[in-house]
Amino acid sequence: MRRLLTGLASIPLALFISHVSTLVIDFPWGVYAAVALAVIGYGLLLTAGPIRRHVWSGLGKTHPVDVVLATVLITGALGGAGAWFLAKQEEARLLRDHVRNGGFEKGADFWVPDGTSGGGADSRGVLDTTDRRSGAAAFRFDHDSQKADGQWRSLSQRISRLRPRTFYAATFWALVSRAEAKPLFLTADAQWADRTYVGNELAGWREYRHVFNTGDSDFIDLRFVIEAPGTVWIDDVALRELRQDRPEPGRPR
Repeated sequence: MRRLLTGLASIPLALFISHVSTLVIDFPWGVYAAVALAVIGYGLLLTAGPIRRHVWSGLGKTHPVDVVLATVLITGALGGAGAWFLAKQEEARLLRDHVRNGGFEKGADFWVPDGTSGGGADSRGVLDTTDRRSGAAAFRFDHDSQKADGQWRSLSQRISRLRPRTFYAATFWALVSRAEAKPLFLTADAQWADRTYVGNELAGWREYRHVFNTGDSDFIDLRFVIEAPGTVWIDDVALRELRQDRPEPGRPR
């Protein structure tokens, strides 16, 4: 009876581990642990004392073919249900947005206005409830200093619990007014080497995409930097994981 109860408890526990793994730990290791636990639990069910007495030693002797077919059908149904559950879980994980307050509906909560650089750029960053793409607000940069080393302002958010060596796509919408070429960029690496620039076309709100790999890190600083004269609004910032078999290309930079 103890083996039977352990087997019954192992299956929902495996589902719980698989679900938690999508939220707090590296997904593949959580899946491996959940699958192993589910297989062990199912094995305990099939070999538990009551099952051996009533099924294998009882019905198995009088109706062996029926017992085998029933076992195959139940195993197939459980396997199919498990595969469906994992597929849905994978789909939900890929749709998850890792940015908090990406639409600035809670003001500047979760965002860090890093101020101007050491060069003392003439630059400001404020919430704007008049010009926004959606919701109640957007974030507006006003930069009046000429483009030069050390003349910039930034806005960043640290995003943790990401998967190392994994591709992600950061998307955002931008609106530009009276700007020089490439006034603002988005980056996710500490060296600011990989950048996606906003153009200076006065064409209304436009979506931009920045694709990057996390390398050996499980966190990034998603950072907007304005470094050329102009006024730029940003809104609806999001970050989602890309499928590992075919990363999406970034947009022209």
